Amino acid sequence: MAVSGIGNNNCNYLYESTYASQKDGEQKKAELEDFMQKIPEIKKQGYEQLSARNKALGGTVTYYQQSFTINKDGSIQSTVYSVTETEMTNAERMKKGMEERLEKQKEGKKEKKVKEQKVEKEELETKQKKETEALSTNKINISI
Repeated sequence: MAVSGIGNNNCNYLYESTYASQKDGEQKKAELEDFMQKIPEIKKQGYEQLSARNKALGGTVTYYQQSFTINKDGSIQSTVYSVTETEMTNAERMKKGMEERLEKQKEGKKEKKVKEQKVEKEELETKQKKETEALSTNKINISI
């Protein structure tokens, strides 16, 4: 009897294990089907985001391709290939970016210099005020 009891438990375990793996498979299949229905929307959003970013940089997306790979572990990988045309060459774009950074640095240095001059002026005024107060105190002491 003990042997048949172990056998029954093993059968139940195998049945439960098979059921669980089938249930997992069905869930993964349902998730993948949901994802596949969303692919057109995901592609559209990707194109719109890339187009907006390139438009801000002065370029136009002329070709856009996005593909998806579903790995064995169920993860999904997306690959985007695009071609963007701009009126500037890469060298011109790099030069423009460098000039903008240098201009910001110059502005930052000017602002820093103005702040330093303001602080120095305030310190000088405070020092002069203290000296004036000290002189007026000395005059009062002398006149007494």
